[in-house]
Amino acid sequence: MNLSNEILFFVSALGTFNGLLLSGYFFVFNKSKSLSSVFLGLLLLALSVRIGKSVVFYFNPKLSKFYLQIGLSACFFIGPFLYFFLKSSLENVKKTPFSWKFHLLFLLAIIVGFGVALPYQSFPNFWYRYFIRFIYAEWAVYMVLAAWLLRGTIAQYFQKRDTITPLDSLSLSIFGGTMAVLIAYLMALFNVFWGAYIVGPIIFSFLLYFNILVLMSRSNKINIFEQQPTKYQAKKINDDEVRSLSLKLQEVVNNKEIYSNPELKINDLAQKMNISAHQLSQLLNDNLGKSFPNFINEIRIEKACELMEIDNRLKLEAIGYEVGFNSKSTFFAAFKKIKGTTPLTYKENVVQ
Repeated sequence: MNLSNEILFFVSALGTFNGLLLSGYFFVFNKSKSLSSVFLGLLLLALSVRIGKSVVFYFNPKLSKFYLQIGLSACFFIGPFLYFFLKSSLENVKKTPFSWKFHLLFLLAIIVGFGVALPYQSFPNFWYRYFIRFIYAEWAVYMVLAAWLLRGTIAQYFQKRDTITPLDSLSLSIFGGTMAVLIAYLMALFNVFWGAYIVGPIIFSFLLYFNILVLMSRSNKINIFEQQPTKYQAKKINDDEVRSLSLKLQEVVNNKEIYSNPELKINDLAQKMNISAHQLSQLLNDNLGKSFPNFINEIRIEKACELMEIDNRLKLEAIGYEVGFNSKSTFFAAFKKIKGTTPLTYKENVVQ
């Protein structure tokens, strides 16, 4: 191995090693223990395993296909872990929803099932011609989904860069770096530039160094995931802005297409208002004293009451779906919590 290759190996391998260390930090030592930090740790772990395999394979093409399969299996989770990292941080999700667990278990079943039934060692042609392309295609799909989650943040970055938060900057940086790694691997896969196979690890190395510097430059360091309360205390929304945003909020949520969407997220509503999700969360929690789910449910229940008053022949279940609830049980539970009575009792006693 000549000097240039030795330097190349050192830089790319160092990025992999640092990635493993940082992922371990988020799992073991991170004080915040937030869901977003856990998914970031998983993302770093998957990237490190995949890139570690690339580094070894680039300098040792005779590497056992068993290790190649491990690297590609880790690659299968890079996209999903990035997507759930962004979703949990942007939407401030505290606990892993059951649907997320099922989603990841389904992906695990796919990769384990193919790995056991058709191992790379015994079916190299199948993996190289078909399954590797499937894995990269899956990664690309999740990159598109991640970009959709970040659409508001990306627009805000170009329009009002001074309002971008440290967490937004971190999210954009990690998304961009992960996209760059994917492009490098695709270039190598389709023989555009074989050197891109090792460029990916190098990009990942510099990405890690950059993000570590960003994190360490913040007063709360890695506790960047817990920055939101501190930020709100340090910079309250003034009264005039609160009145303006509240009027705008009411105007937007009165649009049936907004509140009737059962998949509505805080990021979607913030984008309609041309503000960040963090600003909207601050307005709701600090100034209106409501969480996003409670606020939207209150709007939906008020709209449900209006529908009952307009036409008491409408079925309660149909009303629930009409205002944005995805099941009868969630509609009834939200109605009872907000109105203190069941929809049926309200309809019988209040609506004449």
